Amino acid sequence: MLDLTVSQILNHIEVFFENDEILSDVVVVGEVSRVSTAASGHSYFTLKDEESLLDGVIFNRGIGSENLLMGEMVRVFGRIAVYKAQGRMQIVSNIIQPAGSGTLQSQIDDLKKKLDAEGLFDHSRKRTLPNYPVKIGIVTSEDAAAWGDIKRTISTRFPLVEVILAHTLVQGDKAPRLISEALYELNKLPDIDVIILARGGGSPEDLMPFNDELVARAIFSSLVPVVTGIGHEDDWTISDYVADFRAATPTAAAVAVVPDFVKISESIGVIQGTLNDRIQNIISETNSRLKLTVSELNVNLPDFDNDKLKLDDLVSKASNSINHVISSRSDAYKRIYGNLHLMSPQATLERGYSIVHKPISNKVITKKSDVTSGDLLKITISDGDIDVVVED
Repeated sequence: MLDLTVSQILNHIEVFFENDEILSDVVVVGEVSRVSTAASGHSYFTLKDEESLLDGVIFNRGIGSENLLMGEMVRVFGRIAVYKAQGRMQIVSNIIQPAGSGTLQSQIDDLKKKLDAEGLFDHSRKRTLPNYPVKIGIVTSEDAAAWGDIKRTISTRFPLVEVILAHTLVQGDKAPRLISEALYELNKLPDIDVIILARGGGSPEDLMPFNDELVARAIFSSLVPVVTGIGHEDDWTISDYVADFRAATPTAAAVAVVPDFVKISESIGVIQGTLNDRIQNIISETNSRLKLTVSELNVNLPDFDNDKLKLDDLVSKASNSINHVISSRSDAYKRIYGNLHLMSPQATLERGYSIVHKPISNKVITKKSDVTSGDLLKITISDGDIDVVVED
């Protein structure tokens, strides 16, 4: 048995491919599942059937690269070669012709037509997202980057919300059933305000679970609004059409479901200032009108003692009535001010809640496993922060 280097074995395979009667001049029929064009004009693509994938390339002098469209069936003329730099087998083509519609895209289109006819895509049934959710359900994989992006975004924008993860596979043959079950399970929990269904980017094959009828019907059956954040901005799946709101990415989905904590605080401050200004303006305008009325009466009435006494009595009653109106309006505005204050994040802290986070990363602590002995933590309460060290 010979000891061969990587280059030697790949050179041997290359020579074998070049001398094989079939592989050196072959026609391959498959569905285009990936395509990209380099600045040089060369096009790189992937062909697929129900079981396998094959990479390919057509150089800028080849014929038919315009036929490389996602989901289309093509007939590729060329030879099978090995790309030694990466040890990858591929078809090097010189001619590409259309060969009919792709099976995968055809299945998706047929399902879209069926569900659209049943009303699953109707805009009239789509629900408005809650302005201030208290509890959010997340359907994704706990091992995926999407889960980390969603947690980080929500904790930064609105740390008081509770997040519940329904872990599931988001890729593969088992994923549609598991995703559907996760959606149904979250709907059984009390007080869930909204659900995010998410996964990061991937190939069309990776995103196929979100084009599954089981998942589409689970979204449609949800008792609360469902927001999708699947793939990248250009990726659209059947789940996106059924959802109440479609976001371009998992991070965008998190932004869509929670308000900005900082902007809420700023808005409440503006409203408080506006109410104070309006109350002061009403009081000032009322006093000015009262003084003007008294002055006009004093000028126009005859100088009779009895009439002056009556006038003083009327002025006193009028003043008491005006003061009563001012007091009533002031109380009303104070009640409005109080209601706004109860909605503020600061009021939540004053009711005894606190936020525990790490001072350097600003990560909010939601469970014991987030900290270890010796960690430095910061506890935010109603009137400031407390620095603590974890001992046990």
